[in-house]
This record gives sequence, C-alpha cells and structure tokens, in this order.
Amino acid sequence: MCTYTQTRTHPHTHLLHLLVFILIVEAI
Repeated sequence: MCTYTQTRTHPHTHLLHLLVFILIVEAI
C-alpha cells in the first residue's frame, strides 16, 4: 500500500491510510 520512501516523506499520509484501513475493518 505504502512504500518505505513514501512513509518517510509523507508520514501523515501513511497515518491516514492506517486510519482508513481501521475504519474499513470496523465497518465490516
């Protein structure tokens, strides 16, 4: 989903992806 370089350059985006993933899991 996110690469190591993207996580390093865009930590906030990585956190948003984690939050969205958690919301999807909670919704199921």
